[in-house]
Amino acid sequence: MQAHDAVRARRDEKGLRGTMATTLTLYIGVWPTYYLLQVGDSRYYVWRDGVLSQITRDQTMAQDLVDDGILSPAKACTTPMAHVLSSAIGSD
Repeated sequence: MQAHDAVRARRDEKGLRGTMATTLTLYIGVWPTYYLLQVGDSRYYVWRDGVLSQITRDQTMAQDLVDDGILSPAKACTTPMAHVLSSAIGSD
């Protein structure tokens, strides 16, 4: 929340119109536990035994529509909603 508030404060300080926002993917490993935080469309992947696996989902309007069964995954990448974030640090 501090990062979110800092981005918004910087936008207001600069007098910028519109939204100033960013995405974040953060992994912290402290054996035997790990923590993964992901906001926006910066995906987290794991490469294990020669296989790349997507761990997080995009937080976009298109992905929300796929999750709700309204849009097919094939169409998600071509829709104008593919790059509209449903969650981002600093967004309204």
